[in-house]
Amino acid sequence: MNILFAIFISLLPVLQQADANSLLTGKSAKLWTLHASTAATDCPVTNRIHSDNTYTFYSNGTFEFDHGAITEDPNCKENCCSDMVNLIGTWKFRNGKKGIRVWSTGERGNDGNKFNLVLFDAIIEVLDEQTLRLRQTDPETKAINTIEFRSK
Repeated sequence: MNILFAIFISLLPVLQQADANSLLTGKSAKLWTLHASTAATDCPVTNRIHSDNTYTFYSNGTFEFDHGAITEDPNCKENCCSDMVNLIGTWKFRNGKKGIRVWSTGERGNDGNKFNLVLFDAIIEVLDEQTLRLRQTDPETKAINTIEFRSK
């Protein structure tokens, strides 16, 4: 009995990693949509341009952002919001699956637009089947922001 318990305890980090991976990526890929954010911005999450954006996490460690069909508000006259270009990149868990770093390596479909941009370097507050909630510090303002995604 003690041997079985010791084996279970030794496998626990592997099981936790597998659980976090499957929660984030499903079996191979999982789409998430932005649901809420506390970040101070002129373009709130409730703006319709965000409504069709998807963030896809793949089990192989790659990532895609798709801005969808709505990329700007046609009724806006000044200080208008617009979506980022479609992005490709990578993701990895950090700090024993308590954090995640997501960065873009370029624009999807445009090999001439390569870059290295960290999108999220955050603490994972919640990761379950339906919700991914991240907390990160803005590097410029030092404000702590919470970003919440919902699975699609």
